[in-house]
Amino acid sequence: MLLSAGNHGDEYEGQCILRRAIRELDAADINGRLILLPALNGPAVEAAMRTSPLDEGNLNRSFPGDPDAGPTKAIAGFVVTHLFPMADFGLDFHSGGSTATYVNTGFLCASTSAELHRRNVDLIEAFGAPYTMVVPPGDTATDMDSSAHQAGLPFVSCELGGAGTVSASALDIGWTGLLRVLLKNRVITPDNPLLSSLSINDSKTCFIDVASDSSLITTSHHGLFEPLHELGTWVEKGQKAGNVYGLQSFIDPLETHTFASDGVVAIKRRDSLVQPGDHLYCVGGKLTREQVLALGANTTG
Repeated sequence: MLLSAGNHGDEYEGQCILRRAIRELDAADINGRLILLPALNGPAVEAAMRTSPLDEGNLNRSFPGDPDAGPTKAIAGFVVTHLFPMADFGLDFHSGGSTATYVNTGFLCASTSAELHRRNVDLIEAFGAPYTMVVPPGDTATDMDSSAHQAGLPFVSCELGGAGTVSASALDIGWTGLLRVLLKNRVITPDNPLLSSLSINDSKTCFIDVASDSSLITTSHHGLFEPLHELGTWVEKGQKAGNVYGLQSFIDPLETHTFASDGVVAIKRRDSLVQPGDHLYCVGGKLTREQVLALGANTTG
């Protein structure tokens, strides 16, 4: 199994979780091969940046990579050429980084192969985060998940917290989810001592659609954002979402936003000062398991 974090250098939760895995997992208890990469994009991790300071490359937009196109694409190419073939499945840890906060969620990129899609759904359900964001095939074709799927590798990711910090709840959900995935895929056995103090029974995840045009709320002004809802809150279409105030005006807001659809507040901007084009919220409408499986039901690949 391939486990990675630090794809973006300012996302810290997975880096902590995989360091814990290296420290606490006993090689004698592992069935098969376990590849752990807590700082996949080393230069970005060292600089605490989303992108690499060497070439400004975004690793999760650089797949399938190119060994002759700079350090970031070289890392991506190494993963595709050398690590994907060594793995039977994979999990990449992400968070909201320094600009946003996510509900603790799995992240499922639908595959164009029905069988691979079903295996990915099984994998993300084993992870068992409270929510799982779902996006269609090719939504971000140059990311790690899509590249793994092109290689025929079952692969999912997660988004745990963010805001440039680390929360205990995100670490707990990520660690427990990792152990669930290892157990489900028989990398570890039920008698592993790490499982004794944890509740690792199957935990149902709530699938949410974050690819709809109505999911995002985006500002068109420079100003001060006043949010009216917290992460994980269920909101309804037409409900007031927040205000953006001008920095030199003290009474009426420049704009008042309302939600364009029902759903769960899945992502919230961290900073209060905003610029035109900044996303303030992302809302995810609920999907059934059957709807999620159907995303791969009529495709082949």
